[in-house]
Parts: sequence; structure tokens; C-alpha cells
Amino acid sequence: MSRLGAIALSLAFLTLTACGTGSEATPVRSVGPTTVLTNTTSAAASPNVGAVEPATPVGTGETPTVAATASPAVSTAEPTAPKAKVFFPFAYKDANNRTVTLKRQPRRIVSLFPVNNETLFAIGAGEQIIAVDDFTAFPNASAEKSKVGGANFKFNTEKIVGLDPDLVITSFGTEEILDKALRDADVPVLATPYPTSLEATYDLVRDLGRITGHSEAADRLSTRLRGEIQDVQRRSAKAPKTPVYYETDASTPGKPFTVNKGTLGEELLIAAGGRNVFSAVKGGQVSFESIVSAKPEVILLGDVKGYVPENFFSPTSVQEVKQRKGFGAIPAVRKNRVVPIYVDRLVPGPRLGQGLRDLAVAIHPEIFGER
Repeated sequence: MSRLGAIALSLAFLTLTACGTGSEATPVRSVGPTTVLTNTTSAAASPNVGAVEPATPVGTGETPTVAATASPAVSTAEPTAPKAKVFFPFAYKDANNRTVTLKRQPRRIVSLFPVNNETLFAIGAGEQIIAVDDFTAFPNASAEKSKVGGANFKFNTEKIVGLDPDLVITSFGTEEILDKALRDADVPVLATPYPTSLEATYDLVRDLGRITGHSEAADRLSTRLRGEIQDVQRRSAKAPKTPVYYETDASTPGKPFTVNKGTLGEELLIAAGGRNVFSAVKGGQVSFESIVSAKPEVILLGDVKGYVPENFFSPTSVQEVKQRKGFGAIPAVRKNRVVPIYVDRLVPGPRLGQGLRDLAVAIHPEIFGER
């Protein structure tokens, strides 16, 4: 599995790091038209990615909480979408700079990005989803959905087409390997961006609500996340900015990846009261020697076995990190402040507030309490 593929596409939470690009990976934002959608490539219709044209209300109703009832793995019957306050039609410019017009609420969605899927279930769109990628494991209801691949950038295009979706939601890196092939088969596709900031995270949540017809629930989730994150920011604001090294992937011997300036990962470290010792590093990759020289007071590990999915390609351990050459001189190692982190909480989705609090507890236990 290629590093970029595994990190930026299949294991979405790992896109907190900028893996060789100098900035955070930006998954594609696509709104796939359903069989009743029209798809144009006119950039003039919507000047900004994610921009939404004025909408016309076509229905009202209460938006339910997360739907636990799943559709059959493969079904030709059209699922009944939960009632929601819906504004269709509307035009939306996706991350591939394609303007897509959704004429009605999609009811047979194939969604191929774990981060998006967690949000879609949280806002009540679970019953509209008929299939997901192989890496989606949360919430539990997603296990009942049909799987259509994703490892090594390989999706089962024939299976996706056979499911007769009225919308396929993709993300970063799939335009050439999947999106174009689906459009050629007259399957509507929409690619969403990967947020590189907290504000972009709130926007993505709201966008997914508009796309699926669950605007009210998405607005509530976005507001809740903002409140949880601002609470941590407020409590950490007066604390000293502790020097932190955050390791996201050590699969390249002696050259682990970290987060740098302009990434969601760094913004989270700052929000938790930390100072990223590698903010200025280009490409997000560092050496063991540079880590020793940076003298971090806290080391956060996002690649520890037991804290990452079973299919993570090269997990490390706290003990292994402590035993690296020269690491015994690092303040974080001497003070036993090498801390594993659950990285699936640090993605732009419903659990991001919890993930930020995990970081805050690791960086400032004197304020947020011990783990």
C-alpha cells in the first residue's frame, strides 16, 4: 500500500500529517449527482469550492438522530430517506472544481471516505447509505453496509455501478482512479475536500448536511463541535505553550512523519496548549537527530499498536520510541511524557472535540486532569 494512499485516502485520520507535500493533504470534495442530478463543469456558476447557490425549500420535517437501521448489503430496493428539512435544488462546486446541481435528496448513497461516513451517520443520513469503503469501521451500523474496496486505491467500480447509486461521495486522490470512470458510466460523483483547519471542518459537516438533506442536524453537530473545541481553547489559553513533537507515522526507518504549519494537526496542537516543534519543517518528515535536537517536553504518538486500526501498516510502541538512539536525552523521555493517542478521534468528524481533549490532557494534565 502506498503511503499517500494509505494515509490520505484509506486511513483518513492520518491525513493530519502532510506526508511530503509541505501542507496538509486535501481530499477531494465532490457532490455526486444522483440519477436526477445534472453535472456541469462550469466554474463560473460557483466561484468558490464548496460554494452553494441559493436554494429553494422543497420540504420540511424533523431531522432524526443517527439511524441504526441498515439497508441490506446489496439491494435493488430504494431505501426510504429519513425526513429532514431539505433545500433542493442547489448548485455546489466540489473539490475538483465541478459544479453539481442536486435536484432532490439522494436516497442511494455510496460513500467512500471514513471521515465523511462517520459524519453522515451522525447527522442521520445512515439509512440513505447503501455501501461504504473497506476502511469504514465507525459507527457500528456501518458494518452492515456493502463494502466496495479502497485498499491500494482499488475500488470495485463494477460493484458500485451495479448498486445503482444516485450519489457517490468520494474524497482526496480519487479523481483519476475512480471518479472519472464512474462519470463515464453515468454514475453521479461528488468529491469532498479534506479540511486543513477547524473552520474548514465545521464547513464540511454543514456541507454534508446540505448534500444529503440533513442541514439542521449538521448545523447542530457543527455548533456542538465548535463549542467543545472552544472550551478546550479557553482553558488552555493561559497555559505555557509546551513544546510538543507529534509523530503520525514511523514506517520509514529513521524518518518519521509529523505535522507542520498549515495543517489541521498543528492547529489542534495549538488549541490544546502545545507548541509544535516542527511547525516550519518542509514536507512533514523529520529525522531522529532533529527530534533529539528539538527537545520536546511531550511526545505524542499517533502510530502505536492498540491505538490505530488493525490494518495500520507499521505501528510502533512507546518503548520502541524511548529506545531510539539519543532519545534518552529528550525531556519528554526523561520525564516519561511519551503518550499514545487515539488518532481516529483526531479527524474532522463528530469525535474531534473528544480527540482535542485527549491532546489537552496529554499536554496539560495540570489543567485537564490525568488520563
